Amino acid sequence: MSKSTRRQVLAALIAAAASLAGCTKGDKGSDAAAPVSEASKGQDPVLATLGAAQKAEHALLLSFETYATATQRDDPSFSVLYRALARSCEVRLEALTEAIVAKGGAVPESPASASASTLAGDLQKAIADVGDLSSNLYPELRSNAVKAKDTAAVQVLAYGVQVLPEMESLLQAGAEGLASGAPPSAQTYYVCPTCGHVTTTLDFDECPYCYTMARDFEAIS
Repeated sequence: MSKSTRRQVLAALIAAAASLAGCTKGDKGSDAAAPVSEASKGQDPVLATLGAAQKAEHALLLSFETYATATQRDDPSFSVLYRALARSCEVRLEALTEAIVAKGGAVPESPASASASTLAGDLQKAIADVGDLSSNLYPELRSNAVKAKDTAAVQVLAYGVQVLPEMESLLQAGAEGLASGAPPSAQTYYVCPTCGHVTTTLDFDECPYCYTMARDFEAIS
């Protein structure tokens, strides 16, 4: 599926979620675009949990896309890394949006567009952002879903718990390489279309997290 087609599908899912929210909330259509902190009042806790993850993944996606564009000319190896990480976020964003739609909920409003600064500064911000989601947000959200005994939500949120630490490691390695004058050497990254697992080699038959076949991974180069 091309990037433009994926975006069309995601836009359709978001529109469907907003439409469903309008049907269930009467004239309060504006609530569909409200931030999670406001929209979650009186809301199904699992929907609030999925919405928080969706908003966080969307913000990361925008950041990585911005950084990929900013580094495309002068730092192409970092641009490829950022594009791979953006695709990873997009995979989970799609899954989270589908889960919200299936529950008849509304997705959060789109986060503000990201901006780029210096390569080193963007790397450190990306590491901090991913680290926060990896260490704090996703484990808490998954715990909420476990308490609610919502197996579908647990599975979707588990992907973030599993994949985000490896994304942080890739960014950290990039920052260390930049400091030592050795940018990322990988020319191609492979992204699982189900959970967003990112790898530089396909030395396995199945994704270690979701068991998608390695032959179905998407190459980003």
